[in-house]
Amino acid sequence: MVGTMTDRKKKDLKDYRIDLGDLLQFEEAPWMKLGKCRDLETDVFFADAGDAAAAAKVAQAICSICPVKAECLDYAVRHGCEYGIWGGVTAYARKDLRREFIKEQREHERERIELDNLATT
Repeated sequence: MVGTMTDRKKKDLKDYRIDLGDLLQFEEAPWMKLGKCRDLETDVFFADAGDAAAAAKVAQAICSICPVKAECLDYAVRHGCEYGIWGGVTAYARKDLRREFIKEQREHERERIELDNLATT
């Protein structure tokens, strides 16, 4: 019988993340090793609907003292992470940040194309 996440030892939890990361082609960046959430169970950051409000407060408290909070939020916005607390910000709050990021990316791409066209004429 497979144990729940709470039954796993810290080592097993880390191995689980590595295996899942390989399966999902997860980009593990060096800053991730410095996160305050690194060895915590993911239930705090990816809570069920019934526990979401309370878990979000706990997650945001953890994120508030995290040295890589900005990098975490940036990662979530760039990769379109639709669930969980990343960098102390809820998925709902990140939607506007993601829209702005996509808008900026499109503008940069248009500018690059215009420059390429000018260079070839």
